[in-house]
Amino acid sequence: MLAWGALGLLLGAWVGALARLWMRLIVVHPEAFSWSGTLAIIISAAVGGLGLGLVRGARLTGRSKLWRLAALLALPFLGAPMGLGVFLLSALVGGWALAGRRPIWLAPTLATLWAAALPFIAYAVADPDHRNLYDGVHYLSFTAGVWTLAALLAVGGRELFMRWPTREP
Repeated sequence: MLAWGALGLLLGAWVGALARLWMRLIVVHPEAFSWSGTLAIIISAAVGGLGLGLVRGARLTGRSKLWRLAALLALPFLGAPMGLGVFLLSALVGGWALAGRRPIWLAPTLATLWAAALPFIAYAVADPDHRNLYDGVHYLSFTAGVWTLAALLAVGGRELFMRWPTREP
């Protein structure tokens, strides 16, 4: 189970680094970026990955369902105020859709609606002072990055909704 936690930690750090690189790509004035902010994003994503890795390890080894609470370690990254819940909703909606829970038709419908709305929501919460500086390439990279991060978060969030094996008495 600890191996799953370690793998989750590494994958979480990777997602955090990708998120920060994407933020650097789409920002108009990068002077506001700091090493402390970069480390905060990568570390919070790594801790969230640790939690989701522990959930996966507990599920695969047949441990108690209470281990799902370890996913709360992801809240500092997913519930970050600058994302206005976009990260958290991506993990929850996408994770539920990938887990294949019932009703089976609702999951792809919600995931499709969320994927369609995501670029508009992300644009709405973007920096309003610099929208006039954006061009078509900027919007394309913005949208591709949001979809990529949402997909990665959905894969992690899937662990919250996967069926736990039944325990033999």
